[in-house]
Amino acid sequence: MNNYIIQHRLHTLAQSYVDLRHKHASFTFENVNFSHWDFNFADGHKTAYWLLEEKINAKNFNAAISQFNKKIIIIISQISFLSQCYSEYLNEPYLVCKEGSDIAFFRYTKRTTGVPLAFDENSLKGLQVLYDKKEINDEFFY
Repeated sequence: MNNYIIQHRLHTLAQSYVDLRHKHASFTFENVNFSHWDFNFADGHKTAYWLLEEKINAKNFNAAISQFNKKIIIIISQISFLSQCYSEYLNEPYLVCKEGSDIAFFRYTKRTTGVPLAFDENSLKGLQVLYDKKEINDEFFY
């Protein structure tokens, strides 16, 4: 078994106001440290990101990240529910370091914007056809 340190960015509209006494908006829950990505008292919450960090004992890198994800997905869902804010972490970058090793795994992602697509007369006709077809369950379009 090896010790792995996982650092994962969380994109969220929630602003952490937990434990501001230590000049950093952070808290620990279920052995995961949650801290605001870029916070100071002069500027406040400068980004819409948090940093999540946990030390995990696991057989290998895959087991460590799997264990982390299994735990964090429910915690983030509950934070989103309680704060009533958008949160996303699956498409965010993360770093996994094995203690005692000079090699780490870094997954980098970059946010991009979408491109516009046309909704024209043919699309409107298609909408009418789909709307009138009652044999297609509404859930199909969700």
